[in-house]
Amino acid sequence: EWCNSKETQKLSAIEKSGNRIAGIVKRIQFIRHDHCKVYQGSEKIIDIRQNLNIFWLEDEDSCFIEFSKMLGKKLICDVTRAVTIKEAGILLSENNYDVAFFEFKLPDGESLKLLNFMREEKIKIPVIVLTGFGDEVIATRCIEAGAHGYLSKENITPDILHQGIERAFEKFHLETDMNKAMKKIADMATKDELTGLYNRRYMQDVFERELKYSRRYDTDLSCMILDLDYFKKVNDSYGHNCGDIILKKFSEILKQVTRDLDYVFRYGGEEFLILFTRTGVEGVTVAAEKIRMACESEEYSYNEHKIHVTVSIGTVSVNQLFQVQVTDIIGFADKALYQAKKDGRNCVRAYIEQSVYPKELKI
Repeated sequence: EWCNSKETQKLSAIEKSGNRIAGIVKRIQFIRHDHCKVYQGSEKIIDIRQNLNIFWLEDEDSCFIEFSKMLGKKLICDVTRAVTIKEAGILLSENNYDVAFFEFKLPDGESLKLLNFMREEKIKIPVIVLTGFGDEVIATRCIEAGAHGYLSKENITPDILHQGIERAFEKFHLETDMNKAMKKIADMATKDELTGLYNRRYMQDVFERELKYSRRYDTDLSCMILDLDYFKKVNDSYGHNCGDIILKKFSEILKQVTRDLDYVFRYGGEEFLILFTRTGVEGVTVAAEKIRMACESEEYSYNEHKIHVTVSIGTVSVNQLFQVQVTDIIGFADKALYQAKKDGRNCVRAYIEQSVYPKELKI
């Protein structure tokens, strides 16, 4: 019996500690991590004693006053009020709030309209919708539109209001974490970890899709393969860390000189491939020369060293080719790249064909 009593006391203490930790975690969910205070000179730390910034859309004065009093019993908060959807849209666009309460029925429409506006404008905060009576259909519509909670005004107490905020925060943070995880998974599947460019696995899918589009709608499509000249010497002389710095910087150059319509891939090692949509022979030639010149004039810094690296480029325009596959197109661009290297590097060469499988490369 004595042992059982001891164990019971330990379990009780553990339970109390767990409840305290759970309370701290819930409190952390309310904290805005961009609100900091200066600590020991210039160091900044997150201010955990911060007011909760609440937005409330309510057209009835008596309801607003009553719920504001309820909030004050449980939270340290600042409440901003709007009485119409139009006014709410302006305030939500111009200010940052931690959580929002929307009355469902308003003089200028339903708050679903405001939820749709927030989704379009990418305004991301937890939203709780309130109505004067419980209605599962309305609740479902609000949740589907992006609300994170739903409360009936009937029998609301300070505790129920506070619990509603907690649940909305939990759902909002879970949703945010899931979106970040999904984006991370998508990036891992399509992006090169070092450069942030699209990877070779993703290239095949994009190339096939754009080639089909080009043929179906008779639009131009061009391919470019780039290879950094004598890059092995850079790695041998300065180390792979220096090489990685140059690869990342060169990738930034490629992003800057290409359009949103184009696709930039790390093809492998120091080789890159760019797919230029709606671009023919002249356009890809101009783009290639622009990239070559940008690379030639760039100076890379590593420790005390100043390093220059040039690039060789081979291009091909798909609209000149007849019913060839992606591998063929890449092969043609690769042949043009080989010619650029043969001609001394730091230059651009274009593949021009007279038949499907020409006997010789014409530059």
